[in-house]
Amino acid sequence: MKLDKRLRALAEMVPEGARVADIGTDHAYLPVFLLSFAKARSAVATDIADGPLLAAEKTVQQAGLADIIQIKKGNGLSAFCPGEADTVIIAGMGGSTIKNILQEGEPLLQEVNTLLLQPMNGASILREYLYQNSWTVQKETLVKENGRIYQALLAIKAKASEDKPDDFALEAGVVLLRERPPLFREHVLNIFEIYNKVCANMQKSSHAASKPEFIKYKNILEKAKECLKCL
Repeated sequence: MKLDKRLRALAEMVPEGARVADIGTDHAYLPVFLLSFAKARSAVATDIADGPLLAAEKTVQQAGLADIIQIKKGNGLSAFCPGEADTVIIAGMGGSTIKNILQEGEPLLQEVNTLLLQPMNGASILREYLYQNSWTVQKETLVKENGRIYQALLAIKAKASEDKPDDFALEAGVVLLRERPPLFREHVLNIFEIYNKVCANMQKSSHAASKPEFIKYKNILEKAKECLKCL
């Protein structure tokens, strides 16, 4: 089975021999790939909707993996039981939604030591949550598909040793800032363009420009501009 670039980036970050819970699995392509190539040793694939669950069951059955991939219906982390997984994957949702799933399912994360997350937007919200809840982002990667850059994060259960990242680092990614992979300049340019537009719109209103958020967004914009000068 072939995966698209977005899912392949996640698959490459999965620890060898992991017991995986894929939340919002859709067609279960990722868990089937992981088990087919013996990257993971078991998987729970969950979704809240009947359509994706039926598609997931079909994918799993066709791959002959029904004995080691469980298909479960449930909202967020509620579908899998403590001890069933040590690695949780959540992809294809906004950062705020992923944060809410993790918050609501915190009791189910007691035996989970690795999170693999791919937010479609709002990555800074997710990174801040991880930092505040004793998860350390250990790896980050960027992949481009269909003209869009996707971020993938691997977080381990360990309190961060460094001080809290500033707003720009939360937006750009601390690991990405340090390693500066091939797509990093385009990633930072996207951040610059987003906040340049946001700040320009807020400046049109004295009320909006007086909000604390304007100062925050302006600082992110300025740091993105400085970062681009070095790339």
